[in-house]
Amino acid sequence: MKRALVTGATGFLGRRLCAALQAQGVRVDAVVRAAPRGPAPFTPRRHDGTMRSMSRIVAQARPDAAFHLAALASYDHAENDVDALLDANLRLGVHLAEACARRGRGVLVSAGTYWQHAGGTARYEPVSLYAAMKQGFQDIAAYYAAATPLRVATVQLCDVYGPGDPRGKVLGQLDAARAAGCPLKLSPGRQLVDLIHVDDAAAALIRAARALRSAPALSGSVWTVSSRRRRTLREIVAAYAQAAGKVEVIWGGRPYREREVMRPWRGPSVPGWKPRVGLTEGLADCAAARTS
Repeated sequence: MKRALVTGATGFLGRRLCAALQAQGVRVDAVVRAAPRGPAPFTPRRHDGTMRSMSRIVAQARPDAAFHLAALASYDHAENDVDALLDANLRLGVHLAEACARRGRGVLVSAGTYWQHAGGTARYEPVSLYAAMKQGFQDIAAYYAAATPLRVATVQLCDVYGPGDPRGKVLGQLDAARAAGCPLKLSPGRQLVDLIHVDDAAAALIRAARALRSAPALSGSVWTVSSRRRRTLREIVAAYAQAAGKVEVIWGGRPYREREVMRPWRGPSVPGWKPRVGLTEGLADCAAARTS
């Protein structure tokens, strides 16, 4: 793999993926709506939201592999969110797959989510409209895998974490509560959580692309990226306290969310990949980044 094209390159995982690809000597182009501020581990390619624009970008970038990470994630949504959800989670991906398929043989790795399995089993059961759209694109990707030379795989991600995560997830909430010296209201905390370090997630995406390039029969696969160890939210908070300092938590201070995932789905893993960063090491990594 010499050239890669990435959507979602300015996001938390996307930026790490681009940096990891560059470190391996891969030229990285990124589909962006606006040029990023400051240095970035990719060459930006402006996309105006049209199919013609995406075709132009793919023709210029000439990727061996495309990574579709762009998404608009939400647990709940309002009526005004629907157009943006459609654009980010369906339209952009279809544009990318169509342009790559028309260019000829190549690979496309798309990021899915364990939220496609609210019941914690292989059965499709979306947590949210966002998760339903992720499933929708996964089904669209299956068409491209079956009907075109494009080799496609979906990688369903568990909860990705790491230093510099701006998304306000539970570890960020713990950081904010500790900094403010205020208690944090959480659910009863019995749900299982599967945390995967951002560097492991990026490595899994790259490995998925390499597997597709070397084994065409894998096209159409759906893999999961999991730490292979699920912990209760209470155990996660205890591990955080050891790495960063104690936070006062009010367990049961808020209810479980409707359709809360109590046991994350863990399906077949990306061939040849396994997680390398343990939770203790990963949380220490986050704590060191905050103090540096």
